[in-house]
Amino acid sequence: MRRVPAADLRTIDVMGAALRLSRPLGPIGAWVRGRVTDQVMVNMFGTTFMSDPARENDRELWRRQFMPTMVPEALPMLTAVFGHPGNPPELLAQVQAPVLLVTGEDEITQLDEAPNDPLEAQRVLPDARLLTVPGAGHMVLVEQPEVGTSAITDFIKEVERR
Repeated sequence: MRRVPAADLRTIDVMGAALRLSRPLGPIGAWVRGRVTDQVMVNMFGTTFMSDPARENDRELWRRQFMPTMVPEALPMLTAVFGHPGNPPELLAQVQAPVLLVTGEDEITQLDEAPNDPLEAQRVLPDARLLTVPGAGHMVLVEQPEVGTSAITDFIKEVERR
């Protein structure tokens, strides 16, 4: 995982303020929590998943799962996770096991050359393979379960044959 830009951390702070203020607002507060949930989903899922009419039920299922987690108490954890500096290249270079990095194409197009993005991790890890899944964002195994599962299964079989 890579550290997110400071602007994204500020966005988390703004969402946190909105969540804190939404509690006593009844229906307006529920609407605010819904908008925060929608933003989280846009960040987690790729454009294909978010725009596919056939996946409407899947989106609603995930929306219902994310919505209860949109509480101010979760913000310190989010800030810690997304503010974590990531794993330095010298630490990744010490990994002695084969690694499969799976990322969605929509997610990787949003990355810059920051350390710890999947491309950098692939360059640094001694025995790494990177799979970029078209039509997926961060949640590859939700968005493209067949592709992700097949890649993981094939990778495990290959490692077992070594």
